[in-house]
Amino acid sequence: ERLAAADEFDAERMHQLTPAGAAQLATKPGAAVLTHHGLSGEHVVVSADGRVRGILDWTEAALGDPAEDIAGLAVAVGSPAAVRAATLAGYGARPCLRGLWLARCDTVLRLTEHLDGRATGSLPLLRTQLRRAWEPILLERVTDFKTAGEEP
Repeated sequence: ERLAAADEFDAERMHQLTPAGAAQLATKPGAAVLTHHGLSGEHVVVSADGRVRGILDWTEAALGDPAEDIAGLAVAVGSPAAVRAATLAGYGARPCLRGLWLARCDTVLRLTEHLDGRATGSLPLLRTQLRRAWEPILLERVTDFKTAGEEP
């Protein structure tokens, strides 16, 4: 709402993630995989056509939630490219959407902190990261999660 007051973000967009939807995006037991654990734009190799071609510097790799890496990709290259790369890596709708919402919430928080004077950083970069994370993807429109416990 503070971002909306500053004409930086439409707060209604946050209502797309309902409490029921958030519950359905929760991690499943045994979902830990090898993650980069620090994925940002400086670690991503992107081709001229906008496709992710490689990830550099795996020195901080750890077991974790793949949504963290998907979120890093969404901020670095945009939501559609992040989901495309994650899908090609074998991840399904649940971790992809969880990663997108993680990126979206994180970028809203970082921009809010900057505007409130509680964080430093480049305002144009924060705005770009927010825009990338909030790019719409087809997966959001076609995914119909089942009741808790059922896999889509």
